[in-house]
Amino acid sequence: SLLRGHAGVRILCLAVLFTVAFGLRIALAPWLQNRAAFATFIPVIVASAYLGGFRWGVAAAIGGAAGGAIAFQGLSLYDFVSASLFAGVGIFLSWVVAQYR
Repeated sequence: SLLRGHAGVRILCLAVLFTVAFGLRIALAPWLQNRAAFATFIPVIVASAYLGGFRWGVAAAIGGAAGGAIAFQGLSLYDFVSASLFAGVGIFLSWVVAQYR
């Protein structure tokens, strides 16, 4: 891990990345409406996996799926499946990034 032994710094980085992703998604809401609820969280997953390793990438994937679903989607079965697929792809992406860092 690039930030080994600095869990507080990793948590702060993850919080900042999520805040930026949410802010960007909210800023794009007039154009995106309820589509692409998770698009701004993809860079958060990549950065988290690169800086903190696989577990941090998984945390970002699950957090992005939950946050995007709650804030930008409804609670239908379709929305649940969409969030679950995003989390699965995010976990895979975390694994790939962690392998090549």
